Amino acid sequence: MIEEHLVISKNARNDIRVFAAYVQSVVDRRTEALLAEMSHNWQQLFETTGDMAYGKFNALLFQPLRKPFVDAGLKPSPRLPGSFQSSREWGNADETHQQRWFYSIIVKADGGPLGALAVGAHHDHHQFRLPRSLEILPVRATTPAAIEREIGNRLPEFAIAKPFRQWWKDYQSAEAAESEVTIL
Repeated sequence: MIEEHLVISKNARNDIRVFAAYVQSVVDRRTEALLAEMSHNWQQLFETTGDMAYGKFNALLFQPLRKPFVDAGLKPSPRLPGSFQSSREWGNADETHQQRWFYSIIVKADGGPLGALAVGAHHDHHQFRLPRSLEILPVRATTPAAIEREIGNRLPEFAIAKPFRQWWKDYQSAEAAESEVTIL
């Protein structure tokens, strides 16, 4: 794949909306290139690792943005697309168009926050398929609770869905309770 020289403009360094638009444009171009470049490998990876294939895809997708972020004095925290533990997922009944939403606070060189990016990863649970490119939304809030409220105001499903860590805890509790009933 031909790597392009990425430079973050001064406007993007000072306005989370401009920064989000920049990241969205890079992600859109990279998505097409990664899918074309490794199309046969993604389904094979999905068949052996399941949804972790999307994690690998996202890691490769955001990798070229690391140097331009550093050069611009910006640091995503956590690294983009965000923490799986605090992500939330929802989708259609047959699980062919799921959305998992993450967020990352963008920290400026002076240590102050620029804002946050919400990242929506659209995916299929039956095959490696992206129903659409990742969505990048600017978020002006800069604390986790405020970020989650702002995303929830824009995406009602996000407000309803549980963060992964809570969903997993509830799932494990339900499994344990079911095992106790089965044993009795």
